[in-house]
Amino acid sequence: MNDELGRWDAVETRERIQRGDVTAAEVVEAAIARAEAAAELNAIVTPSFDQARARAEQATGGLLAGVPTFIKDLARTEGVRTRWGTVASGHYVPTKSDPIVRTIEATGLVSLGKSATPELGLTGTTEPLAMAPCRNPHDPERSAGGSSGGAGALVASGVVPIAHGSDGGGSIRIPASCNGVVGLKVSRGRLDMEGSNLLPVNVAIHGCLTRTVRDTVRFWEAVAPAGPAMTPLDEAPRLRIGAYTDAPTGTPVHDDHRQAVLKAAEACRAIGHEVEAIAPPFEGQVIDDFLRYWRLIAWVQKVGGRLLMHPRFDGSKLDGWTKGLAASGRADPLK
Repeated sequence: MNDELGRWDAVETRERIQRGDVTAAEVVEAAIARAEAAAELNAIVTPSFDQARARAEQATGGLLAGVPTFIKDLARTEGVRTRWGTVASGHYVPTKSDPIVRTIEATGLVSLGKSATPELGLTGTTEPLAMAPCRNPHDPERSAGGSSGGAGALVASGVVPIAHGSDGGGSIRIPASCNGVVGLKVSRGRLDMEGSNLLPVNVAIHGCLTRTVRDTVRFWEAVAPAGPAMTPLDEAPRLRIGAYTDAPTGTPVHDDHRQAVLKAAEACRAIGHEVEAIAPPFEGQVIDDFLRYWRLIAWVQKVGGRLLMHPRFDGSKLDGWTKGLAASGRADPLK
């Protein structure tokens, strides 16, 4: 994107609004124009531009007040159609927002709509059969990743500097890698996904995708002010850090990835932390365990969709792949 406002990260955007260099309304209007220009990415499933314009006029409080964003389409937003990436949802417009949306709105962030996600957020690429595939802004022939693929594409393309995502098995980290942006899955307990604590293993958290580390830090300062501070590594007490570059399954690791880990480890060592090379801290069985858990999650959503999503959710309209994953989950329950 070529306009100057699109090159600012979230922190700079908020600072410029505070200084009076630009208004929140101007920032949001410019982001809407960028969103419309990036339509070919298929990263937006439901725009809410009019609501965004109205919110921008009232964006005065919060650490990120006036900064444009998008909400991943697994979270209900009052008055904005929610689809969970599937036609099984029908035409559902919530009358009440989920807690995460209210939390994000309390920071002052202004949502321009819902970002694309695969069906029920289940896969590492954002290509639900009922919708156009979300494309990578660096190369439209490549995947934007998933399940926060729309968020990753919108941030990487410059439409917005920050976007909501969620992550259970890589759904923030995968699109961050695919799109070349910042994606952090924080420790559980900071901002868990609603209902995740009811599952056998609580793995899913809310978070964000950004273009700068400081934006990610500011997001967590804004949404979880009572949580542990994210102290800069060069100010933290001396840490013992284990670094490994081998896969527990014995699968070859690309040298680019290996070198990135080693470079990060050396950077930590250079500022005084103790870094030790270790073997993978878990065995290859973790892959099979995760696959079984993944199948269970699909089955729970298929059979419990009317309770989890809304009363008119129709599981019979799910993609064949999702139905197959759910069926295998029913046949092989967790022991």
